[in-house]
Amino acid sequence: MLFRSRVQEILTKEFSEQTDQYEVHANTLYNAFRKKNERYIGLLAKEFEMRKAASKFAKAKTAETGDLDIGKIFKYQIDDNIFKRVMKVPKGKSHGLVLLLDKSGSMTDNLTSSYEQILILAMFCRKVNIPFTAYGFGNNYAVRAIDYPGSLGEELAVFSKKTGEMDFDPVYLREMINSNMGNAEFTKAVKNILCLADAWNSSYRYSRRGTYFARPTSDSLSNTPLTEALVACQPILNEFRKNNNLDIVNLCVVHDGDADGTNRFILSNGNKNYCNPRFQNLILVDKKTKIQNEVSSNDDGMRIAVCKWLSETTGAKIIGFYLAPQNQVKSALRHRLFNDEIDQARVQQQKDMWRGSQLMSEVYSKYTKILRTEKFVESNNPGYESFFIIPGDDGMSTDDAEFQTDVTSTAALTKAFGKYTKARQVNRVLVSRFIGMIAV
Repeated sequence: MLFRSRVQEILTKEFSEQTDQYEVHANTLYNAFRKKNERYIGLLAKEFEMRKAASKFAKAKTAETGDLDIGKIFKYQIDDNIFKRVMKVPKGKSHGLVLLLDKSGSMTDNLTSSYEQILILAMFCRKVNIPFTAYGFGNNYAVRAIDYPGSLGEELAVFSKKTGEMDFDPVYLREMINSNMGNAEFTKAVKNILCLADAWNSSYRYSRRGTYFARPTSDSLSNTPLTEALVACQPILNEFRKNNNLDIVNLCVVHDGDADGTNRFILSNGNKNYCNPRFQNLILVDKKTKIQNEVSSNDDGMRIAVCKWLSETTGAKIIGFYLAPQNQVKSALRHRLFNDEIDQARVQQQKDMWRGSQLMSEVYSKYTKILRTEKFVESNNPGYESFFIIPGDDGMSTDDAEFQTDVTSTAALTKAFGKYTKARQVNRVLVSRFIGMIAV
């Protein structure tokens, strides 16, 4: 794991080497970002506080104190209610956020919008005093060499390789930004992340360069070691909860592909053996806590078992945000949509292939339309507390149209502004979904 101070130091060095106008360009990006999002973040914060207050009030109870109310004591012969009463408002649960961003090669088209939404989320959390931290995860060796010059051999192993243990591949967690930063450090981190967003932003598919910056080597992409990242962040989650005295830690994973395969374990002679849950009964065992989780036979079985283990050992709520490629929306729904409607269609398909297939096609068409209009579809994916399918590429863009209307009546103006506000929330679905889950 690399802490944010080193990450920001490397980014500043790389961007400064690209141009002597680094500070000027970074300030330009920062001012534009604030102009576009600052007022919206303020409105979100007010909405969040109101929803929290409403939630508390709904759970409030009136109870007798046991002390006599002198103003009512004369009624003691006709009224039992002569004691003072107090309104008890329960304390809301404290939430924190740990975010993992997939740094795989297929995220190329999603990084600009992902960085922007992460910054909106970070600035919202900072405004309402929600502890947070955000990491990028990957396994690019060139990045590791930049992070820790000369790090080879055992340092690249990351995980131990003892008899009976899973043979996990290396994974590197690079902290980008967190809530413990001072104002100057936080602003610096925001500017560098905006420079990253700019570097990944271009209309040219195979020759991408941002307005001001080229992609730095330290932000190179790799595979998707999601399972390994979940294992590696277990101590991070426990320490994060303890240090911030939290009731609930929400782990948000933003990714656009399935986890890399993890199907090897270490034999007593040091060799590796492959395992297949389709033909073997596999149990994932935590040697320390003795917690056991069966690895199911589907393609995502190991990731599901690790998610269950992680929730059980940290108490974290794992929330997935899957970025579906624009040209593969139906394919993404076929593999990742789980709810009562699609389950019934799958059962029907087993009974009647033709009718079941027709029903499934209707369900997928319905949710494709929802995904394109609402910008998200919620799914009951195994291992996750909540799972959201979001259109990737331009679907994560935070661009806004200006609020314009020709109407003059109060009712029509209110309706028009409501539609405009909803559109802004839709364009920031990562933020709006998270807020909806924690305002309790």
